Amino acid sequence: MPLQIGRDSLAPVLTGVAAIRNLPPAFQLVGIGWYFATCIVLGTLGGLWLDGQVDTKPLFTLLGILLGMTVAGWGAYRMLKNVMTPTRGGSQ
Repeated sequence: MPLQIGRDSLAPVLTGVAAIRNLPPAFQLVGIGWYFATCIVLGTLGGLWLDGQVDTKPLFTLLGILLGMTVAGWGAYRMLKNVMTPTRGGSQ
């Protein structure tokens, strides 16, 4: 039987996203901060690891930092857009 992915199978994921959107803005901002830090740290560690494997210090470390900052900035922008957008029926 082939794997079928539909809206019903994604219900827990969609419910989680809705639950995050319903958090107070302060909690959403803390989550954005953790996301930002995690992206940069993972990019840096990945770059350090690659530099150790290939012996090209600091090339991949700098690229990892740049990639981490790019992903963090893009993700933070998307998350901040959700925080800044007023919800329907709520106070502004």
